[in-house]
Amino acid sequence: MPTIKQIRKTQPKSANNLDKYFHRFISAYTTKFFLSLNLTGNQVTIIWILTGIISSLFFLKGSYFLSLIGALILLLSFILNFSDGEVARYNKQTSVNGFYLDCVGHFIVTTTVITAISFALFYKFSSLIFLIFGFSTIISLLLIRMASTEKYEVLQTTKTKPKKSKKQTKSDLIVLLNPVYLILIFSIFNLLPLLITLYGIFLPLFFIRKLYKEFKYGF
Repeated sequence: MPTIKQIRKTQPKSANNLDKYFHRFISAYTTKFFLSLNLTGNQVTIIWILTGIISSLFFLKGSYFLSLIGALILLLSFILNFSDGEVARYNKQTSVNGFYLDCVGHFIVTTTVITAISFALFYKFSSLIFLIFGFSTIISLLLIRMASTEKYEVLQTTKTKPKKSKKQTKSDLIVLLNPVYLILIFSIFNLLPLLITLYGIFLPLFFIRKLYKEFKYGF
């Protein structure tokens, strides 16, 4: 059984202090637990995806208390996401398939939670606008992802060397803030209707802006 110190040695360099002092700190212990069960990295990925989907069920009720529990379970899912890579690296089982499953998992969990929140707000306020904003958010997330994947498919097909990517602007960083923490913060202050409204309005605009930048500067 590996020690926490040994597990921390397999952790990659953290992108920020939140990852280093919170996410990776906790994930070392969940990783140790998963290793004790002889689970693979892909099995851990499936666990955190299912945990994220379960969190959406709490949002469906529309109550403040259950939404807060859902947000906390969603945060747990996000932290468990760090463990799949740590388990794979410790067992020397990293793979492209695992990375692909991880990427798909993020989209599945995010869209499931957004859908649940939108339906909950629709039933709570009897307003179709929240379904519209939820649909707008999910479609925009899909299109934003498509804008990037299609770009690299074009580059690969035409064997074109990509230009050096520019640093993200402050507006990019605001839009791309981790939805897990946005959902948690807005749940705490009982402002989920505002969050869905902001997502529904600004994500389509962000997609249009991203598409323009990729078309003008991406090749």
